[in-house]
Amino acid sequence: MTLIPKNPGTEVCSLTKKLCEHLHLKSLVLAIATLFLNAALCYSQCQIPNGSFNNWLTEGDSSWYTYDLPVDWTESIIPNVFSRFYNGTGFFYKYDSSDANGNAVSLFRGVPGSTGAPENSGFVRFECDNIPEDVTVKLKGRYKFSGSDIPGKTDTLIIAAYFSPVADTLSLLDLHTRVLPERARDITIVDPNPDFSDFEIDLSEFAGQDIDYATIQLIMKTGSDDPFVPGFSTAVVDDLTLIYETVVGVSVHVFDKQEAVIYPNPTNGMINIHFENIEQRISLQIFNTMGELVWANDYANLRDVQIDLEEQPKGVYIVKCRYGIRSFNTFKIMKD
Repeated sequence: MTLIPKNPGTEVCSLTKKLCEHLHLKSLVLAIATLFLNAALCYSQCQIPNGSFNNWLTEGDSSWYTYDLPVDWTESIIPNVFSRFYNGTGFFYKYDSSDANGNAVSLFRGVPGSTGAPENSGFVRFECDNIPEDVTVKLKGRYKFSGSDIPGKTDTLIIAAYFSPVADTLSLLDLHTRVLPERARDITIVDPNPDFSDFEIDLSEFAGQDIDYATIQLIMKTGSDDPFVPGFSTAVVDDLTLIYETVVGVSVHVFDKQEAVIYPNPTNGMINIHFENIEQRISLQIFNTMGELVWANDYANLRDVQIDLEEQPKGVYIVKCRYGIRSFNTFKIMKD
């Protein structure tokens, strides 16, 4: 099984510097009033640059090879600087199949029919303020993984994340050579998975520490012990989101400069969504796990939305948000 996108792609060798935005106190006050809770904090929240992989750049020479790269993300120099120049292949590709709403990143360790690299990787590093002590922080997203094309061999997909002060931040060379510091927290995936599965990495241990940067690394490694026949494997990663949870039943999702406070989650019927920084039209759709549309509406210049799911059965529902024309994100809610 190979997860091959329609369009090949991806590298941007630049360090992104985006300041964290502040969650307005009104959001938590509104949430806590609804939940009859008594306390809340206003805190600074980090966002992952292009975490939903909506934004891409076309690189290369039109007279030779061109390829698409996700904005703000960086491919490792080795082996991609050579393969991009030689035949246009690399680690990052644009995955635009319908199961990712046309926006996700596909990862290639090697290509079919040629000798691939035993390891390949990419990363994003971005500025991030200190995290208050009393919040739970998680990196959430979803992935697919092909596994090795060599029978009996086990390839590996690693998704790692960590926060660092300036003095303890890895050099770019370390990132390009796939060094993981001791402070990194990760998930290691070895089982092939043809359908999207959700994952989360708990980063709450960094709460209260003096930090300046956050880093996310995507790494693929061969399971072959023959350096001349490493085989190849592919993966797809999408919807990377840092979620800060401050009080029971309130979660904050940050994506593409938009913040959404969702509460209560889980719910017994009614859910409330408060949006920050909304300056354009919003389309909301809710699907059940069978992919059936159970609720939909469009809004213009509206920050607070209340949705009634009382007539829907218990279970997991997927909320899809579209901002303007291109920005598209999803998150889960649970009805008890």
